[in-house]
Amino acid sequence: MVEARIYSTAGRAVKTLRSGQLSSVGENLLRWDGRDSGGDFVADGLYIVVIEADGAKAQQTFVVLNK
Repeated sequence: MVEARIYSTAGRAVKTLRSGQLSSVGENLLRWDGRDSGGDFVADGLYIVVIEADGAKAQQTFVVLNK
């Protein structure tokens, strides 16, 4: 099972991209349109994506600039 979530740097959950779904072996692509769970664009700033799969966890910080 794979879970992918986006958080603000304050730790607030912003959006779940994938939760509890199976993914094929190999490279997979997830897209995010910059909107929160309510459908509004998030504010410019730093966000963290956390991906968990089969007991492994990875996270990466990135910048959002909405123009």
